[in-house]
Amino acid sequence: MPLRIEDPRTPPARPEEPSARTSKRPLPRGWILLVVGAVVLLLAVLVGGMRESLPGQSAEPSAGGPVRSTPPSTPAPPVLNGREVAPGLVLGSASIEALNQDFLHGTRIGYPRTVDGAIAAAINYDAALHTPAMFNRVKRAALNERIYTATGLNEVAVDDELAAAFARQLGINAKGKVVGKGGKVDPRKKLIAATYPRYGAYKLLSYQPSVEAPNEVVVESWRPFVLGTGTDTDRRKVGLGWYQATVTVRWERGDWRVADSVTNLDTAKPSDQSKPNASYSDRAAALGPGWSVPTDATETLLPGTVVP
Repeated sequence: MPLRIEDPRTPPARPEEPSARTSKRPLPRGWILLVVGAVVLLLAVLVGGMRESLPGQSAEPSAGGPVRSTPPSTPAPPVLNGREVAPGLVLGSASIEALNQDFLHGTRIGYPRTVDGAIAAAINYDAALHTPAMFNRVKRAALNERIYTATGLNEVAVDDELAAAFARQLGINAKGKVVGKGGKVDPRKKLIAATYPRYGAYKLLSYQPSVEAPNEVVVESWRPFVLGTGTDTDRRKVGLGWYQATVTVRWERGDWRVADSVTNLDTAKPSDQSKPNASYSDRAAALGPGWSVPTDATETLLPGTVVP
């Protein structure tokens, strides 16, 4: 079950360094796994050691954390296309790449007011966390304003403070450029940040008030991502990980927008973690029953996919 976690807003210090200061504001949940997953992957490459836990990590909500009152939600409808692609894993009715009307800094935006539109929005907006635009201060601000509700923007979006702290771990500047000694941009290297929902899966948890005119939809999504710095031929500092979150989207101002995102720290992983394009059978085994893959999901390694 996804966990609500209130964490310090500080990425983990390297083992030989003291922890940085801790802010009182909780860590936006959308980047929790970036901190506890991708940074661990990154630091494993940088300093040669994986850590099982991080300073200040807690599996329980903070007593002072936000409390939300959510009306009872409608049970998820039956899967429209029930063809199994693997035992317990079915081909869903939502598409990752076919429902959006526009793009903003590489993120698909503009979805129909349908359950499938909400599913696609929830997955693609959450996937924006693992794109280069989220590491660029100007582009991140534009994306945050576009894909979050007012509450989501305040509580779960990535702000400049957290982005700057994470950028220090990656060795990039506010524009997402790799910097070397003295803070000068290193033209030989680049930020490598990508996510692959078509290699992932999703679970529709609820919608309300009706399937004909939904106002709020809750989706659990799972997908692989890559993060690090390097070149097209040198990816030693790029890690491959998997991300799982429960995302709530609401219909506001003519589109679906993220109102909440709860990261699952106990993220499922396929048995073969050497590549992002897990087979359907591997996804089914990792996730268990009740999950769907998008209509445009694939097991084939697509052109442009980064394999560290």
